[in-house]
Amino acid sequence: LGGVEDYITKINTFINCNLRYERLRKQIHTPVQGGLLVCGNHGSGKTALLENICWTSARDEKIKAFSYTFDCDAYTEARILNIVDAWKQVFNQAAWYSPSIVIFENIDSIMPAEQENADMTRSQQLSELFIDIYTSYKKCHNILLIATSQQKTSLFSSLTNTNLFSEVVNLTPPSKNQRQMIIKSIISEGNAIVKNSLPNLDVTTIAMNTEGYYPADLKVLIERATQEAIIGSINKIPTNKIKITQDDFYKAQKDFVPVSLKGVKLQKSETEWKDIGGLKETKRTLLETLEWPTKYSAIFANSSLRLRSGVKGPELLNKYIGASEKSVRDLFERAQAAKPCVLFFDEFDAIAPRRGHDNTGVTDRVVNQMLTQMDGAEGLDGVYVLAATSRPDLIDPALLRPGRLDKSLLCNMPDLEERIDILNALSRKLELGSSVDVRELAKKCEGYSGADLQALLYNAHLESIHEQLNKVLQSSNSSNNITQEDKEKSVSFFILKSKSENEDKDYNEIPLTLSQKSAIKSKVFIIFCFLLFIYLFIHLFIYLFIYLFIYLFIYLFIYLFIYLFIYDCYYFDIII
Repeated sequence: LGGVEDYITKINTFINCNLRYERLRKQIHTPVQGGLLVCGNHGSGKTALLENICWTSARDEKIKAFSYTFDCDAYTEARILNIVDAWKQVFNQAAWYSPSIVIFENIDSIMPAEQENADMTRSQQLSELFIDIYTSYKKCHNILLIATSQQKTSLFSSLTNTNLFSEVVNLTPPSKNQRQMIIKSIISEGNAIVKNSLPNLDVTTIAMNTEGYYPADLKVLIERATQEAIIGSINKIPTNKIKITQDDFYKAQKDFVPVSLKGVKLQKSETEWKDIGGLKETKRTLLETLEWPTKYSAIFANSSLRLRSGVKGPELLNKYIGASEKSVRDLFERAQAAKPCVLFFDEFDAIAPRRGHDNTGVTDRVVNQMLTQMDGAEGLDGVYVLAATSRPDLIDPALLRPGRLDKSLLCNMPDLEERIDILNALSRKLELGSSVDVRELAKKCEGYSGADLQALLYNAHLESIHEQLNKVLQSSNSSNNITQEDKEKSVSFFILKSKSENEDKDYNEIPLTLSQKSAIKSKVFIIFCFLLFIYLFIHLFIYLFIYLFIYLFIYLFIYLFIYLFIYDCYYFDIII
């Protein structure tokens, strides 16, 4: 094995303390020490590492440990009684041949961690029985428990909360130097073709191009390179003279996804710094924060500078308890496997708002987990956190403190010089007419954002295409014979030339931006509402006036009628 010397030393020390000095431990009445938990993804080399450890321990004159491996994957669907009987047989055999090492591979497959809305009775019963069986045998016999798992958190809580495992070893993706040793080890143990190719291979370059690869991935890569060498040299040279070249590794690495990066959406941007106009200070800060530490890693490693952990820029959210936090952990682990890597969070205020404002508590737990990841407890070497938001006031302040997202960059509306820079950057993909003055165009675009300027150029480009198509159609209707010169002209004019070279472009006919259109619509709507209010008010006033007039008229009519009636009656009585 290559590149795992540190792990081997640590595990051998643990085995010596548990098996070699077990009698001394009992004499001085020290507490019983737990087992060893080895964590790592598929292909990280857990099985190969433990096989090497067991082989070494069995031939050590001071230990001579017997080893037995129990494959937990074979018992995922078995009954609890059958599993317990198999455990007892393993521990009985280990007790008979003690000192011994019992290895439980993939123990998280039969005793997984708790999940929301899932019946965990089986895991709880198995974990309790496992702890009782191991404890009872450990008290009387010199037995060491070693278990493998993908993560410590993927085990049932009772297995990790007790003293069942007193030591945890995490197998992380190997570094460049470790990958070099692993590649040399695999090649030295390979077939004749691979062994003969070692002197001609640049192992350092291969190690640099395999960031995030586990030992199993490197082994598969070497096998693919061997197949490429055989296919490329078949019927050309004798089999015993076939050698793997550097090009074979490049071909083998094409379309090959390592285990640690499967399911990870890695995106390699084709946009260069020169394609982005304006924002000079922002680009300088990003260059200093993201590119320099990776490009000049040796200088930064030997200096006393503290690197920023990120630059501030809802798929993570899950309704189940613990699922969102697990998504955050997995995200950072996958970014660590793909380092150097930029972890970009878009609409950051949606997943990391201020704590205490969420009734469900999901976002609060996500913020707490992100704080744990960024504080360095999990390690962020080679991972740069970049987040974007339009509402920085909604982000939890704890995430913006020094050592976390401690640098804030504002992408403001561009000024005149920045608009000119943006137009020049956008026009690299288009051919501007000689009559187009970029500075005059930028002056007419006050208040335009970068997206508005891009839309302006693209719309003008489409208009020039439609204009040229109309000319071609008109000429084809007038004459069916189109010369080669006309064809070349129709193709060459598919550029940003809405008018001929001799005509001046009317810069006053620049289309409005979306924001300006929205503002005009709002003003029109307000004026319409105001006029409607006046119209209704006048009509209401007229109706009220007419109503009051009719009411007064009726009232006066009734009053006069009653008055005249009483007067007539009184006058008639006097006459009588």
